[in-house]
Amino acid sequence: MSGGGGAGSSPGGRDPGPASGGDSGRWQDAESEFRQPVLALALATGVAGYVDAFSLLRYGVFVANQSGSLIHLGMGLAGHFPVWPAALASIIGFGLGGGLAHLLRRRVESHRRAPPGPQLSVVIGVVLLWAGLEQALAVRQFGLAQRVPLAAVGAVGMGMLAVLFVRTAGVKTTTTYQSGTVLNTGENFVNWLLRSDRHRPSSRRWLLGFVGTGCYAAGGGLGALVTPWPVGVFVGAVVGLVVLLAIVRSPRFGMVD
Repeated sequence: MSGGGGAGSSPGGRDPGPASGGDSGRWQDAESEFRQPVLALALATGVAGYVDAFSLLRYGVFVANQSGSLIHLGMGLAGHFPVWPAALASIIGFGLGGGLAHLLRRRVESHRRAPPGPQLSVVIGVVLLWAGLEQALAVRQFGLAQRVPLAAVGAVGMGMLAVLFVRTAGVKTTTTYQSGTVLNTGENFVNWLLRSDRHRPSSRRWLLGFVGTGCYAAGGGLGALVTPWPVGVFVGAVVGLVVLLAIVRSPRFGMVD
């Protein structure tokens, strides 16, 4: 479920699959990478919402939802959002994280599709680095100079998480922002209501949408509750990511031509 409004998907919201001769790593399906793909979707979106709520309340900017960061950047350039440099740092960090994730994926795959264990391990490492920087920089004075690097590092981790997988059960999936998820869920739900046969497998498309949006919102609520205790926020994020790592399939299972 793409955050970009599903422009690249078919009318039914289904990923069209890789083009001939394309990069197979771009089209990995969570079903081939995780033993419990729906749980993986729930954990990834939940963690993203969890840290996004923390970063918004703590730094004033998002680290996962880059649509929000772009709005903040525009507001800042118009003179209405003083911490816009932190939003810009988040945008840059998110893009860098996504690029690093793709690079790591290619090096690990060697032209074969492999479960994202190494990539997810790096995400956990980045979150731990973020936690260390939070403890080092967030002292008595907590101004823009501290928010910029913290937002950037957090966004690197979320950018890597965003490309962890791009399909769940053949449906386009984005874990760190939900605008396209809401759009595709509504479209698929209406299509499902209009079908005479509602037991077709296509009904899972909108159900997955509810999983993604619901877990993102639930993660945001939990993150807001824990924000007064930053150490607890990072412990919760790492625990969620470790569970996600624990349900990664074995490399031999996931490596296919």
